[in-house]
Amino acid sequence: MTRSAILIVTTDSAKWQPFLPVFREHGADVTFAGSLDACKEALRADPPRLYILDLGLEGRELRAALMQLLMIDATAHSAVTTDMEKEAFHDAMEGLGILTGLPPVPGEDDIRHLLRLLENL
Repeated sequence: MTRSAILIVTTDSAKWQPFLPVFREHGADVTFAGSLDACKEALRADPPRLYILDLGLEGRELRAALMQLLMIDATAHSAVTTDMEKEAFHDAMEGLGILTGLPPVPGEDDIRHLLRLLENL
């Protein structure tokens, strides 16, 4: 199994700590960035296979942030945390190539689902 680099962009890395064994189980090496600017730097220096935006952004702010990141590297996959309903999320983010939306406080099943999606690419 090829290892995947995953960058979690969050101001609350403690929230993600319980899932690190699940990421490792799926062959993922996780690193953290604390801001959108740090994510941009990472995309320029050593792009991950997937980045997860967990910055509390919604709607236009989230769309604008994703577009900025796509301009730097359109090959890295993305996922975001959001409390938007599934259909509203799809309508608002259509065309940005987001792998999936995760709840603001994801559970282990959400992480496993994300990793299965990534493995199937």
